[in-house]
Amino acid sequence: MSNVNEKLWTYKEVCELVNRDYGTVWRWVNKGLFPEPIRINGRTLGWREKTIKQWLNDTAR
Repeated sequence: MSNVNEKLWTYKEVCELVNRDYGTVWRWVNKGLFPEPIRINGRTLGWREKTIKQWLNDTAR
């Protein structure tokens, strides 16, 4: 079950965090190089904070 208080990061926040533009992040997702976003409400996509932190830890190795 998902934690209701868990932070969800938007595309904009994720792009700023990884210092890449929207198109690059989208290409990474499509190639399986970046975690898939989840649908937040209808059309809005985002990522769980723990998913992004894990990806950052994995890519730093």
